[in-house]
Amino acid sequence: MARPAGVTLCALVSCAVLAGCGARSSLLFGEGGEGGDGTNPAGVAAATSGGAGGGGSAACPVEAFEGSVEGAVRLELDTTHAYWTTRENQLQRGDQQTGEVQTLASLTSVDAALALAGPWLYFADGQRIARVSKEGGDVEVLATGAFVPMDLAVRGETVYFLDRGSGIYAGTLYVWTAAQGLVSLLGGLEQARAIGVDEAHIYLIAGGLLAGDGVVPSPLLRMPRSGAPVEVLADEQTSSFGLELDDDEVYWGTVAYEDPGPVPRLFALAKGRGEVRVVATFEAGLPVAFALGATSAYVTMPFFPLGEPTYSKLLRAPLDGGAPETVDQRERHFFTEPAVKGNVVAWSVQRNLDASGPLEDVLLRCDAR
Repeated sequence: MARPAGVTLCALVSCAVLAGCGARSSLLFGEGGEGGDGTNPAGVAAATSGGAGGGGSAACPVEAFEGSVEGAVRLELDTTHAYWTTRENQLQRGDQQTGEVQTLASLTSVDAALALAGPWLYFADGQRIARVSKEGGDVEVLATGAFVPMDLAVRGETVYFLDRGSGIYAGTLYVWTAAQGLVSLLGGLEQARAIGVDEAHIYLIAGGLLAGDGVVPSPLLRMPRSGAPVEVLADEQTSSFGLELDDDEVYWGTVAYEDPGPVPRLFALAKGRGEVRVVATFEAGLPVAFALGATSAYVTMPFFPLGEPTYSKLLRAPLDGGAPETVDQRERHFFTEPAVKGNVVAWSVQRNLDASGPLEDVLLRCDAR
């Protein structure tokens, strides 16, 4: 799962994002129309506004978890449930059909990472790497330590864990197996950002890597799952907002600071190497994260216009290089982490970021078939 650029997700969004908490929340269909002002309790659907890099709207009726919520941070999705961590250090899941919410575990920190694998929900917090059944039950602790978790990936029962660390160039990539426990694969990472793992390799993007007497700036890296050697696939990939894999390519997002302002882009590179291609160029918002579907990437993009209300867009960028389109747009909302499963895209939201009164946090979901 892609992660926010340069800082932990919690720090960037004031630790307030996502879905319904409490005993039960109602999952309702919106009625369509323009992006919404946060007053429609049904969570209205797709925006019609566009703009450079986000033109046009994508017909996609939006559903929303509703109810009394305190806010959440990280998000994963399967065909039946959404899974998230909360600001109150809880790991929860919500039924996508009924909206019923269940607490699966208590966490030791707001900073956390999640990964789904088979019947398990793996998670890392400030003190441990662990897993719990998706249905609930006892937590199995796999490893302990002092962590600032950024990302998790699981292949079989092998866990790959990216720790941001608490100092300069203090980030570490770990691997955990039942036979060997937690082992460091690569250290010296600055602003460790995201990982992806396939059958043969680990892909990683970070703000920097100590290499001998020098530094590799903002690298996209690849290494065998067994460890060294480390390849630099690209450098100067500034202000990354995540990394994802499909069968053939690695995708990553960056923000370049050009005149007259920041330019977010999504890139792809064939795993067999070749030329880097630009998948999409977006308007100058603040991309938080992206998730990869079968034919499109979904990007959460807040905007902070001077003297005007903040707003956010969920943008859909075709992987074949077509123009991005707006799936949903809302004023005074902060769209944060997206997740995709099949035709369904879900994304976490903080409402009324710059409005007076209490915040209302929700999880939005759209069937984009």
